[in-house]
Amino acid sequence: STDLYTLKIVEYLLLQGKASRLYSRIVKKDRTAFFLEGGLEEKAGVLAFKVFATNNNELMTERCEKAITSEVDRLKGNLLSAEELERAKNLFKMDYLRQLSSVLDRALLLTDAVFSNVPPESLPSELDHYMRVTPLDVIAMVNRQFIARNKVILNLGTR
Repeated sequence: STDLYTLKIVEYLLLQGKASRLYSRIVKKDRTAFFLEGGLEEKAGVLAFKVFATNNNELMTERCEKAITSEVDRLKGNLLSAEELERAKNLFKMDYLRQLSSVLDRALLLTDAVFSNVPPESLPSELDHYMRVTPLDVIAMVNRQFIARNKVILNLGTR
């Protein structure tokens, strides 16, 4: 579905790189987390968008959670700038093309495609689908998918 392509670009907007929205907000600006990781993952045909942030106390955990929710909510109501979307797409494109750089990486890409029911002959046009994501696609998909009933928060607590 087109949501998959849009979700992947949203992953890059929120999580990938030092200029991503969540890294900039919770690690650099607010300093509510000292480690951030996450992304899109598929298990048993279900897509999950995971965010994992580490901090050292309950107050920072609460603030971090609010900041993450705030950044997702910003995507729901505000049109992305062309520059921010282009930066996320370029970072994704670089990672995608890196998957074609060696025999092993190409084999892994083909394996992932087979297990995801993507016909190998469609792979050359796959990148184009991601590059066609628009700011309106992002708003529509985030409003459809990032809703309360789809949200799970797991707090592992402190030692």
